[in-house]
Amino acid sequence: MSGGKPGAELQPPKSPARDAPVVETGRKGAEGDVVPPRARSPYRGLLSDLFNALGEKWVERGTMYLPLPAGGEVVIRLDDFPVVRFSGGVEALLDFHGGLPKRVGEAITGTWPHVRVVSLSGAGLDGMIDRILNVSGYHSVKEGFSRPLVIGETVSVSLPARWVILRTDQSLLSGDLVLVKEVPERPGEELMAVLRYARRVGIRVLPYAADPDTREGFLVGLGEEETVSTPVALVVPAAGGLPAVDFGLAFLGIPARAGDRLRIGGKGDGFQLVVQPERLFEAGGRKYVVDTGKMAPAIRGILKESGYDVFPAGKDDTGREVLRRLLSAAGIPAAERKEYLLAGGGGSGYAVHLTGTFLSLPADGGGKPRTAVLVRGKVHTATRALLRDLGVEIVEW
Repeated sequence: MSGGKPGAELQPPKSPARDAPVVETGRKGAEGDVVPPRARSPYRGLLSDLFNALGEKWVERGTMYLPLPAGGEVVIRLDDFPVVRFSGGVEALLDFHGGLPKRVGEAITGTWPHVRVVSLSGAGLDGMIDRILNVSGYHSVKEGFSRPLVIGETVSVSLPARWVILRTDQSLLSGDLVLVKEVPERPGEELMAVLRYARRVGIRVLPYAADPDTREGFLVGLGEEETVSTPVALVVPAAGGLPAVDFGLAFLGIPARAGDRLRIGGKGDGFQLVVQPERLFEAGGRKYVVDTGKMAPAIRGILKESGYDVFPAGKDDTGREVLRRLLSAAGIPAAERKEYLLAGGGGSGYAVHLTGTFLSLPADGGGKPRTAVLVRGKVHTATRALLRDLGVEIVEW
């Protein structure tokens, strides 16, 4: 019996009181320890779903027999006293209504130290989860409101949660970080986008909704992602020249023409100049001819006198410089902002801050205006998906 480990067994009870949730045998007067069945346990469905989602085993069928050194055994019907078996070896015996006699509980924990009797009587949902987590044997269970988890830098997502769980001392290195977070029964689209973002970057979030009136709840699904397309990465070409011009015009929605011949002058002028520029476009009420450094100064002068502006885009110019010139030509203002609150904040349960250059772009086809932000450095695919869901285009430059 020493070194043995109790378990749930699907066997007929050995105790004389077959319908009793708890019986201690082998002691005079043991029939006095019979606990009458109680009413339905509050939040039991939510708790079972939550701890199963954490990767633990919720057992609520069968009978547990716990032998005692002095003789006899404690017989527990798991329908009334479910057990949470944690991966670290701890077993939490849950007493929802405080019906387990104190002496029986002490006999269990004194004989089987890995079995922890957890009284949930008189506790609300948060208190129930808290008491169970406190005996789980996890490396770290902390409150996540005062110091919420923050993901990212340029795009930083703050996600307060009721509990932040590290199951082992290696959880931070392995990425096994779990947030348990209460959310509304029908979360808004932005909150759902933030929760999906956390999952995409490897943070396990268990969002749950509770109904105090029915004293039950459920885990909130985040939606299927298999049918969601991956956002296209928008990156300004590092080198300038024609690739940077083409990218900028397409991004800003400015039509461009290539291969057109310009005929300048005529019979009255005594000459006719034919020029085939690499790109032609109109922006801000003006006509532009792109010069990648191949035009002679005299040609540029004639074009200016004929009502065309020359748009320089040499190979030595960076893509960032070319895009800035396009923004200026199109009359699109650019605002530098640091840690700008893009979404959430306050009591919304999340916050998305963004550092970069913000642009307000005209819509294609007369639709809703577009919001874009230019950021330095690489952007994770999950970040692109998040900002897309928030209605913002993000561009690396």
